[in-house]
Amino acid sequence: MTAPPESDPLRTAAKGGSIVFSGNAAQCVLRAVLAVVLARLLGTEEFGLYNLALAVFFLSVDVSILGLPFALVKFVPENIRRGEREVLGVLLLGMGIPFLVGLSLGLCLLFAAPFIAQSIFGEPRLTPLLRVVAAILPFAALVRTSAAAAYGFKRMELKAISDDVVRNVLKLTLVILVGLFGLDAFEALSIELVTQVTACALLIYLLNRVFSLHRSWRGVHLPWKEMLPFSLPLYFHRFATNLLHQLPLVLLGILGTVVSAGIFSAVTRLVSVGMLFHLSMTVSSMPLISELQTSNDNQGLLRLYRAQTRWSLLFYWPILIALLLFPGEILSVFGPSFVIGETSLVILSLATLVRISAGIAPTILAMTGHVWATLLNSLSSLAITAILCVFLIPGWGLVGAAGAYGFSLSLASLITLIQVFFYLRIHPFTCSLLKPAAAAFLSLGVAWGLARSLSETEVILSMIISLGVGYSLYLCCLLLFGFLPEEKRMMKKLVSRVIRWALGKREGQ
Repeated sequence: MTAPPESDPLRTAAKGGSIVFSGNAAQCVLRAVLAVVLARLLGTEEFGLYNLALAVFFLSVDVSILGLPFALVKFVPENIRRGEREVLGVLLLGMGIPFLVGLSLGLCLLFAAPFIAQSIFGEPRLTPLLRVVAAILPFAALVRTSAAAAYGFKRMELKAISDDVVRNVLKLTLVILVGLFGLDAFEALSIELVTQVTACALLIYLLNRVFSLHRSWRGVHLPWKEMLPFSLPLYFHRFATNLLHQLPLVLLGILGTVVSAGIFSAVTRLVSVGMLFHLSMTVSSMPLISELQTSNDNQGLLRLYRAQTRWSLLFYWPILIALLLFPGEILSVFGPSFVIGETSLVILSLATLVRISAGIAPTILAMTGHVWATLLNSLSSLAITAILCVFLIPGWGLVGAAGAYGFSLSLASLITLIQVFFYLRIHPFTCSLLKPAAAAFLSLGVAWGLARSLSETEVILSMIISLGVGYSLYLCCLLLFGFLPEEKRMMKKLVSRVIRWALGKREGQ
């Protein structure tokens, strides 16, 4: 029996994904502007120091949260039917423990900062930056877990408002204001502290409006035995995954130079734009995967898997075209000295294509209970990346780091794809993926030809004409090839909502 429209997982995923995507899009635009402003104000060396401190920050936060955000996304919706006391127990455990661990780890980092800066990175200038990171940790851990709790309640907009929009707008505003009088890496990280505290307070306030936290905690059952066996393997997986993402940057700072670390950070920020829609759909799918797996709806899971992969690729193809055709020109936005990272940008852009083509396979693997396989994948990728970076960075610098990182990501995606098929007998590939791919390759060829023929003209004009024609051709090909039936239904519903909103606004005037 077909599920009613309101319970259709594809529509739920599309709605949740659109909310997360809107927040992530705002966050991505603000972060991109912020990165450009910081790179211009700080210069490559100070920007490199700032990003090395951020790498330590991100890894320390991952240590603090103990994988409990995954458990919150899974156990909050499962316990809503059991009663409010059960949900409260999940929230207390999932949010309280990471805050306490973050506080303890922050104290350790406060005293260990000189050793880490001098003995590991060989950069004494990192010491005050790491001490600011220590102060940020407990608040950042609480932001992560509060956002996960909001996802568990399927209130994706709470994080979008507080963390994605408010925090980044405030951060950009403060950076510009302080930058008028001179900005260094220490001041930039101090601004991060102010914005994390603000986002933490706002997110908890909004979450409290969804589910009141002002309740008696006496006698509340804390589900240790249920949540920790689920979260701890994912904790090690998450830490290994994020260490994998930060390791090339850290090793560039250790084996290379601070300047190369700053340039590599700019490259990875640009590549993350391509992952924006894919990550949004992944986040919105997590509670749905848990529900589909609980109800043994394998067909629903297959539909979700294939739809998410197709939608992510539809959005990524245009971004890939721009990154392949104009890598140096795009990097020059950060400053002339960043252009040498263009080869690294191309390598990581192609690796991201492989990663998105695997769809939400890592999330499916984790949320269907195969957490140890997920952990093994992360540890293997981490080991491969570390070995390749140690061998390639001394001789190849930025390109070596990008090659090691890109190869590891691609290999991990392929392995996870095979594992999901082995365990669940599902895969994301259908003939419907060929049409967008054909449209993308045709558009890339035409745009490349135009860019070559306009090589003597102004760079900006060449980019506008080439990408404008390429994107127009891509859209025309998609319309010519046609969309899937469920996509047409969702687009009609979206258009009707926009029309009703426009008519309502006109009547109000």
